[in-house]
Amino acid sequence: MCKQLKLAKVRGADRIWVTNVGDLKANEIPINHFMDLAYNTNDWSYDSAEKWLELWATREFGASVAADVASIMNRYGKYVGWRKYEVLDPSTYSVLNYNEADAVLAQWLQLGKEAQAVYDKLDTATQVAFYELVLQPVLGGGVVNQIHINAAKNKVYSHQRRDAANRQASLVLDLFKQDHALTKRYHDLLDGKWNHILDQAHIGYEYWQQPMRNMLPPLVYVQDLEDSVAGSIGIGIEGSNATVSGDDNFHANSGNTLVLPPLDPYGPRTRWLDVFGRGTKTCEWSIAPLMPYVSVSPSSGTSGGNGTDTRVYVSVDWSKAPPAGNWSVVDLNITNSCGSWGNYPKPLIQVPVNVTSVPRDFKGYVESNKQLAIEAEHAARKNQVGEWSYRTLKGHGRTLSGVTLVPVDGPSIAPGAGPVLEYDIYTFTNATKANVTLYLSPSQNTAGNSRALKVAVAFDSASPQIKQFVSNTSNGDTPLGWGTAVTENIWKNANTTTTHALTPGKHTLKIWFLEPAIVLQKIVIDLGGVLPSYFGPPESFKATIDSVGKYEGTNFAGIKLQ
Repeated sequence: MCKQLKLAKVRGADRIWVTNVGDLKANEIPINHFMDLAYNTNDWSYDSAEKWLELWATREFGASVAADVASIMNRYGKYVGWRKYEVLDPSTYSVLNYNEADAVLAQWLQLGKEAQAVYDKLDTATQVAFYELVLQPVLGGGVVNQIHINAAKNKVYSHQRRDAANRQASLVLDLFKQDHALTKRYHDLLDGKWNHILDQAHIGYEYWQQPMRNMLPPLVYVQDLEDSVAGSIGIGIEGSNATVSGDDNFHANSGNTLVLPPLDPYGPRTRWLDVFGRGTKTCEWSIAPLMPYVSVSPSSGTSGGNGTDTRVYVSVDWSKAPPAGNWSVVDLNITNSCGSWGNYPKPLIQVPVNVTSVPRDFKGYVESNKQLAIEAEHAARKNQVGEWSYRTLKGHGRTLSGVTLVPVDGPSIAPGAGPVLEYDIYTFTNATKANVTLYLSPSQNTAGNSRALKVAVAFDSASPQIKQFVSNTSNGDTPLGWGTAVTENIWKNANTTTTHALTPGKHTLKIWFLEPAIVLQKIVIDLGGVLPSYFGPPESFKATIDSVGKYEGTNFAGIKLQ
């Protein structure tokens, strides 16, 4: 918000500011922030949001909890910005790729725990205001996300015919009741002082208009009184809906082998597979890799019947792996105490292991599984040309931060004439069509069509490719793709993507902003391995910063989920 208001002030639009507010109540914090910024814009820097929140929290709840409250609300604002509630649905976050949905859930649940801990410290009178302003939004946002993500898991599990599909459906129903209870608690505060404020339905949007009543996404149940013809336990893997043993729509007919995404020294620390019940019998199982440098945890358990589904993590001890340059496929031997896999042969899970290496003196980002991802602020170099320079907007955007060009009122810049962002990368894939996609904050051509927002992209000494990512408009129309950009809170499409030829080895990616008012959040380089997801791949391993075997790399937030 600060960046937009500063831009307005610099351009002389400082007499009357108008903000579109559907409801003042329940939006007290952003309205307060907007008014303070408008009252004296110069008092607030680009990175002042958390400072403002701490001052606000000190005034409302006291200095002893102010820093905690500011941190909670700062993250709440980011999480809400990932995807607006009315366009959130079970398909938003990937359950199978990059551990995306689980990372979203983990962060919302952690935020709820922290908010509840602050609430528990406050006196009774202050708790009312804290619930209204902080705890209800945080818990409510968490519940809505849990509803959609667990509904997505219900769908995946139903395809796999696993018993847990029913548990997921029951969980979603319980969460639906929790959502109502949080709303009722808000309406009952102070003898109903704010009754009906949260009446607007917020689950079950089918088009832009609010639904007339909250409605859950579709849920699926499997018949848990019968055994699967493929046995009482099944195996599913990261990155696939397919299940073994048995047939399904997601792998070859009567196929009995599933292949995990590859492991390499610069990729995710672990891959996973699920061992789950899909029948009435309880079976003990065990998994043993057929090569000593591959390990699984846990290596045994019980599933089916009253047993528990288990996520098994697969990792590699790189000190024991074959020398660099080797590619191997390691089989996992799976046995179960039930003695059979129904009417199908014993399944086989395979783990590709790709032993790659970079020169000892390389300091940049390293390809893993034909992809790289880099947070914008992590440029190896960003120079200044005249008055032009790049500035990091702390906490801005969907993942880490944003990078923008200042001053905000400067003229257009010719490709190669202004400051450049440089990122050093190392690739192993010989790619004739490597796609570089920039994740750019939603913005329009605020200076008119004659100064449409453009970026230039090049590798090494190649000529820059220019992309105008916001189309020209007229008669008050919005740019092409604006609806998607607002929904996803990002420009990320063909107009933010350039294609290059890359040979294996070290390269330098160069990016120029040709106009101010551009904010770059993230860069994804697809050499043929990027999988469907909302946030894109997690940030890549950075040589000299990350350590082989310790780099998490499993999710966009960089948190441990096991």
